[in-house]
Amino acid sequence: FKPVDGKLKSVISFVSKVEESSEVRRQAARAAEGWYDAFTHDVFG
Repeated sequence: FKPVDGKLKSVISFVSKVEESSEVRRQAARAAEGWYDAFTHDVFG
């Protein structure tokens, strides 16, 4: 996300693929959790 005209705009999105292994999905889930934790901390403290 980045600020644009006083609002947040998504600059990168990710969609997993059906054929991905469970390990790749596990890594993506961990990365998403880390992103969410960092984002909410930055926004709400």
